[in-house]
Amino acid sequence: MRHKHILFGLILILLCTTSAFSQGDYLEKGRNGIGISFGFSSNSDASGIGGNFGFKLSENLDIGISIAWVSYSDLDLNSNVFAPSITFYALKQEQRKSILSIAFGLGYELDSYSGDYLGVRNWEMYGNYFAFGINVFSKIKTVSLVSIQPNCSITHITGTTEIRDRYGNTESEGNNITSFGFGISIFFETSPKSIIRFDPRISITEDYTTFAISLGVILPTNAN
Repeated sequence: MRHKHILFGLILILLCTTSAFSQGDYLEKGRNGIGISFGFSSNSDASGIGGNFGFKLSENLDIGISIAWVSYSDLDLNSNVFAPSITFYALKQEQRKSILSIAFGLGYELDSYSGDYLGVRNWEMYGNYFAFGINVFSKIKTVSLVSIQPNCSITHITGTTEIRDRYGNTESEGNNITSFGFGISIFFETSPKSIIRFDPRISITEDYTTFAISLGVILPTNAN
């Protein structure tokens, strides 16, 4: 089994959904809201699509849930993913009149794999992973109703992939990887009640470069 495919499929999932950084990093002080996004990402080994739902609980806390699907390019193998996450904003521009914002994220991911690669061997495969990282970003107003938000992040992922054969025997392998991410979010305030967000992004690891793009909407639940 080439576990490198599994590991970098995981990286794709973390990128092809917007994660919990989808609403609290844009909504201004005193405004709560929800964020909904859909995304696609790809590298030389795999591609994935996914969606995310997030909610701003307070000025400094977001939660999110992501669901995604990954397909590996040279294996008949797919994975379905469920990933809850939480984000804490240690520093926000509007709160302390800083030029930067800083957020810390923690997530859990459950992967369930399927495909002929497993079926012909009568194998079952699952993955359990934890991710934690830091995101630094800055909101810049450009023209009326349009803002950009350059951002960079470091994410560390650790977890285990487990294979079970027809006799109930199991084999597991631990995975650890660090990813450096760079992106720029573009926000369009379409009305006081909705904000469109467009996110191109790149992630770099020791061996791979992954490109991702997502589109979402932020819906404030209250106004200033």
